Amino acid sequence: MNRSLICFLDFDNTLFDTIGAFWSDYKKFYASFGVTPQMCDEAHHELKIAHIKYHFDHHLRIINRRLPTPLPLDDVHRAFADAFPDLSKYLFPDVLPFLRRLQTLGTPTLIVSYGDPDWQEYKINAVGLFPYITERLYSGEHGDKYSFILPRIKGYQRAIFVDDDIRELDPMVQKIPTVERYVMNRRTKSTQEGIAHRPITTLAAIPLDTA
Repeated sequence: MNRSLICFLDFDNTLFDTIGAFWSDYKKFYASFGVTPQMCDEAHHELKIAHIKYHFDHHLRIINRRLPTPLPLDDVHRAFADAFPDLSKYLFPDVLPFLRRLQTLGTPTLIVSYGDPDWQEYKINAVGLFPYITERLYSGEHGDKYSFILPRIKGYQRAIFVDDDIRELDPMVQKIPTVERYVMNRRTKSTQEGIAHRPITTLAAIPLDTA
């Protein structure tokens, strides 16, 4: 294993197009059961307001509370499995080349993701990332990812952390200032470097040369 570099990556909206293509298709899936896009969004918002980490089952439960006739759970689960057997098309196109490069370099690559562990595991497995990832870590609170990274960087010359949420990056300025912090802006063309974090729009912008 290469001890010169270790890489930590967020998943949703950094590697996986969660709020773009996936969420669009997700709402189309629910529309086939008579659930409007607005109802789908509102049920999702209700989860966020209640501080419940997203999971398909939690979302479906809230949707069913809003429907005059609840959807049959087993039927929806089967239909979901049929509609989304492979999630790899929702990976951003720069992800696999970047991960393959890290693998070639022998760089430990860890996913540090906020969310329900079962749901996150499902997505990461369904996109085919398991062979590239050294360890998968799941945070239960926003702003707490640094606590997963801190004990794992000892002995490495360089550490990289990429996330689209500055709530995860900001605490590291004080907690682990030596870690290189990149804020992923998938939906903006701005790459102006900020004081605390380096904005990027693609993983290809991250230099991996440790010489």
